[in-house]
Amino acid sequence: MSNAFNLLGDPERALHEAEAGLNALPDTGFMRERIGLRNVKAEALLYMGDRFSEAFTLFAQNARMADSAKFRTGQCGSENGMGLIRLNQGRYTEAWEHFNESLRLARASGSEMLMQNAVANLSTTATMDGRYDLAQRLCDSLLTELRDRSPEFRAMLHNEKAFIHRKLNEHELALAQFQKALSLCDGLGETMLCAKVLQHLSTEYWALGRKDEAFQQMAEALKTARRKKWGTWKQRS
Repeated sequence: MSNAFNLLGDPERALHEAEAGLNALPDTGFMRERIGLRNVKAEALLYMGDRFSEAFTLFAQNARMADSAKFRTGQCGSENGMGLIRLNQGRYTEAWEHFNESLRLARASGSEMLMQNAVANLSTTATMDGRYDLAQRLCDSLLTELRDRSPEFRAMLHNEKAFIHRKLNEHELALAQFQKALSLCDGLGETMLCAKVLQHLSTEYWALGRKDEAFQQMAEALKTARRKKWGTWKQRS
């Protein structure tokens, strides 16, 4: 419930549900559940916008608890939360350190979903800090590591590489990366990532003056969004 309210943009209700869950736990034991609830509580504080210090303290405590309990997934979430706070504060070096630790823990836990999240945050941090080469090297190293595994993860990495090229006004290179991401989407079905790749590809065609192709790709993205009833999604710049 707390996660759901965070996703719905109601951090006050999310905070209430997390605290209710914590109050329902016995005083001892159930460390994984306790850490999970404390992490979603910290996320609610993060989304409130004016309680970064409180959220960071709670995430830091959770990371130590999860480390002691050898709960890598919980520790990964805590490190990611601290990274998001530092990113929002423009403290990019610290954000990078937390996201990098989150990636290490995601790899150790074997969770590719958590790895995708960490890599996306690392790439965003490096790009916002103007460290484009670092962001590209990160994506390239993971693509090498993955080889033919995890087509969705590889599609996401090519999508990230495309955005870095876009920031550098290298539109032809960005287009090539978006097309690689789209080719991997062929076997994934109608996922949110694939719809976004179509949308991003449309934007790149438009930047290159290829307006007919831009309209075609955007129309495909809209068809998918209507079929899946995705009313809105955030467009990256």
